[in-house]
Amino acid sequence: SGLLSAYGIGLAPLRAAREMTVEKPFSLDLLRTTINDLYDDTADDLVFEVIDQGADPEHIQAQAALWLKSTGTDAALKVSVDLAFDPDDGQEVHSTYNEVVKEFCDLHAKHFGFSANPDAINVDRFELEVNNAIETDRPTRSNSAPITISNPAVGEPTRFYSQGAWRDCQRFARKNLAPGSEFDGPAIINEPHQTVVVEPGWSGRIDQGNQLILTRSVERTNAN
Repeated sequence: SGLLSAYGIGLAPLRAAREMTVEKPFSLDLLRTTINDLYDDTADDLVFEVIDQGADPEHIQAQAALWLKSTGTDAALKVSVDLAFDPDDGQEVHSTYNEVVKEFCDLHAKHFGFSANPDAINVDRFELEVNNAIETDRPTRSNSAPITISNPAVGEPTRFYSQGAWRDCQRFARKNLAPGSEFDGPAIINEPHQTVVVEPGWSGRIDQGNQLILTRSVERTNAN
């Protein structure tokens, strides 16, 4: 779990989010005024939070959503909403309103098996997230593609106990594994804040983004 957490931290987008209670019937006027005002009052603060985390101001996007529910019920469903409309343009507001209602009704039928009344929808809360749309100084998933391997990695001989037996293996210092390195399990990878044990039947490599990628190399056999 430590490895997955560290990997997730390395790839996760920079983000800031807020949720604000509304608890009012959904209507054209609510969308045009209250929801639009909540966006205007919150977006700038979230943008500054993300910039403070290190995001490039040119690569920031906002994602707004409404948590909607049928009047008289408690189960709310999240529906994305595009607030790029002009609040003074009745046609744009009406179009956005219709899109949200349709999306909610479709989700309601999918989740609960029956259609919602489009004229009886309540807004439980408004959600706004601001994040960096494009990673510029972090490894991305595209960096996980294999690269040409020049020489397999050679580690220090050691052993560990696994699956009821002692296993001879190699031990590597993570800092010494450059992009392009590969090795077969069993192996031990010593990182600054954790130890990764690679079981027999697995192999590892370091990709172009300097991420450790583990892959099952031997097909699992049934215990029977």
